[in-house]
Amino acid sequence: MSRHSKKHILSVLDQRSATRYAIHFLADGLAPQRSFDVCIRSISADGLAIETSTELRIGTEFELTLPISGPTKAKVVWNNGTISGCLFEAPLDMAVLSAVRLKAHPACAGGARLNEPLSTMVQLAAPERWPRRVRVAIHILGPLTIWALIALLAKLVS
Repeated sequence: MSRHSKKHILSVLDQRSATRYAIHFLADGLAPQRSFDVCIRSISADGLAIETSTELRIGTEFELTLPISGPTKAKVVWNNGTISGCLFEAPLDMAVLSAVRLKAHPACAGGARLNEPLSTMVQLAAPERWPRRVRVAIHILGPLTIWALIALLAKLVS
């Protein structure tokens, strides 16, 4: 198994600049002398995280078939068994990125919301909720306050 240290992987992850989106998109991959199925787990204009049935070594260059653009070259920069992080040879055009996001499967493991920036997903994973008593009071007192203001304005106008 070809793995780099955690320190190397973290340094690669720190270099990300584009917004990543969690998706579930099936595509075809073509590496030298073999083809394979790819499940894209997250994507940005600069790269993607994929899951394959076979392990891809760090440094492996391959082509990935994406909507609109056709074959797109990528290179594996980290891997963890069958999950690999890859960089595109050239940044994706926004139209291609949008097409992939639009054609992505609507279900995602773990109940994560698809097609949202991953930073937003992390925030959504642990929402802070007000206590039930406060939420009920807001739902009841909010509309009552609005109706009281409407009644007051109606009285002032007439």
